[in-house]
Amino acid sequence: MTKEIELKVRLSEANLPALTDFLNQVATPADHSTLKNDYYDTPACALSKAKAALRIRHTEGGAEQTLKTRGQPQAGLQIRGEWNWPLSSPALDVSLFEQAEVQDAWPAGVDAKTLAVVFGTHFERQAWLWTDASSDTTIEVVIDQGLIVAGELEQPLLEVELELKQGNANLLWTLVAQMQSVAPLWISDIIKLNVAIAWPT
Repeated sequence: MTKEIELKVRLSEANLPALTDFLNQVATPADHSTLKNDYYDTPACALSKAKAALRIRHTEGGAEQTLKTRGQPQAGLQIRGEWNWPLSSPALDVSLFEQAEVQDAWPAGVDAKTLAVVFGTHFERQAWLWTDASSDTTIEVVIDQGLIVAGELEQPLLEVELELKQGNANLLWTLVAQMQSVAPLWISDIIKLNVAIAWPT
């Protein structure tokens, strides 16, 4: 298991060019990728209610199953347990949840046998790496733009994530303040799953 420390922010599409230009100046452009994710839950959305998320990510290189447990908000940052498993095929492998470490964090009362796809996300991701040599800090910034899809429903997706790769977590706030100077941003702790299940069915 790894610990994910991140900060999510949102912005309007009109301000996207200014933010992109700024990041190209202060950070190193990294990967650009096209991603497709399938998010799983029970019919009663038990994982979402437990503030957990389970997805399978389809990429050009294969597939990966990811479980994220309930976050612990600390001054706006989200600190979550995260497990990532490479898959030989893009099908949910519930046997991975039998690992002792996962069982300790698995939401009580959630039956893995009832899990099914509840929605998907299709988006383009651009990434940058921002570094501060004095504190040996590296932060990955990604902009995701695309769609959240649930059945016949669609909703635009535009989200910015700052994730601490190493170093001082306080510098997440330093960087987001710099970004705020060129593009209006607002803090978001809404995960994509919560957005999707809020739609009428």
